[in-house]
Amino acid sequence: MLTSEKLKKIRKKAGYDQLKFAEIMGVSRQYISDLERAVKPLSHKFEMKLIEKGLISTEQEPEASDADIKQVMDLYTKFRDNKNIEAGELLAEKINLMLKILKSQK
Repeated sequence: MLTSEKLKKIRKKAGYDQLKFAEIMGVSRQYISDLERAVKPLSHKFEMKLIEKGLISTEQEPEASDADIKQVMDLYTKFRDNKNIEAGELLAEKINLMLKILKSQK
């Protein structure tokens, strides 16, 4: 699983500042900053965009961390308590990614 720390390393390894990286990814510099500081969760869609841009490889072994599980639980609670649609969509993305990881580990 891609973490905020790994994202920052990927960006720096590619030689981009946040502004250039944001332009390449089609998002704002603030969004990149939020991702790198773990203010916003990294989505599967964003990770797929990194693969499309050749910034990460599909051969990298995905892994689920305790932080991923906690994030899923937090999103579930937010969705359950507030019927927050955005949290529900993020929750679905995280669950699908975690299922993919589990299947790849069999």
